[in-house]
Amino acid sequence: MATTKLRFSGWPGGDGLTATLASVGGTGTPAANYTIDAIGTRVYEITITEDLVGKFEFIAGAGGSIATGVVTLVDEAITIDTTLPLESIQDAIDGISTQISASLSTSTERLSAVSADGGTISIIQGDDYTGTDISWTSTVDNQWELTGKTLKFGLQYGDTTLEVDATINQATGTQLVSVQLTSAQTGALPFTSVGKFDLQTFDASEGTYKTIIRGKVKVLESFTSPPA
Repeated sequence: MATTKLRFSGWPGGDGLTATLASVGGTGTPAANYTIDAIGTRVYEITITEDLVGKFEFIAGAGGSIATGVVTLVDEAITIDTTLPLESIQDAIDGISTQISASLSTSTERLSAVSADGGTISIIQGDDYTGTDISWTSTVDNQWELTGKTLKFGLQYGDTTLEVDATINQATGTQLVSVQLTSAQTGALPFTSVGKFDLQTFDASEGTYKTIIRGKVKVLESFTSPPA
């Protein structure tokens, strides 16, 4: 985790106000808000200490009264200066990306289906998801009431709805829950919008339901076809 400065230009009066970041494909969980510091005439900075990588929607001031836009972040101790020409910003990011790539293994892995914060599932159209490909781990021991419960996964994507039984892999301590989807199920999902999902426990003895996780679903287009 590194401290990143995001510098931007905006309307007057931004000093001391707050800004927000929201993922539009980036990873990591932003802070609830960031304090805006003026460093020049209509030039401001915010300081980011969270591990944020990729594209985020940026809103400075109430309703974007100071500035709005989409920024690309890297988890490095640099200043991303959006007041510079676009090619200068990209050159800085490309330089950091080259350093990161050089330190990574050349092996290729399947992308994680669940975001780091557990709030977004990314599903490749037509893929099978087995075992714990799609899974969530409790952040504290016994976070959810799972003993004696069954678990359901529900998804709404445009006009498409899907409900399947989910799996309680570990009911106590560091808990683990997961959902399995077939290629036929994911192949029926469109990839033109963002959907919603939730996980609900059901207690048959009490007849009660309780939502333990909910979030967004993104369906990614597949570019290959399975063998005939």
